[in-house]
Amino acid sequence: MCVLLLTLFDYTVLLGRIWMPLLDAADEEFSWVVSRMPDSTKEFMHPISSLFSMCVEQFRKIDAGDHSKDWLDFLLEEDAVQIIHDLDMKVLLILKHSREM
Repeated sequence: MCVLLLTLFDYTVLLGRIWMPLLDAADEEFSWVVSRMPDSTKEFMHPISSLFSMCVEQFRKIDAGDHSKDWLDFLLEEDAVQIIHDLDMKVLLILKHSREM
């Protein structure tokens, strides 16, 4: 999703300050939708929502003038690595259980 948003909002010179409020709104909406999902779905979507929020925060840093990092660098942060690891483990468990059936 972040790749799509980056592509859409890559022309920040043209869009000016409009893209950050849009990202914030998308983040809030995504979090709201996830909060109302059934628990079984929320188990997978909540971590993805957290990653999206981290992505938005990275864009916020870039918007504030911190151009020292790539926009994907947030994926190397400890929290993001743990979220991705936990998601991987959940998917592996589901695949393992589906093969046993």
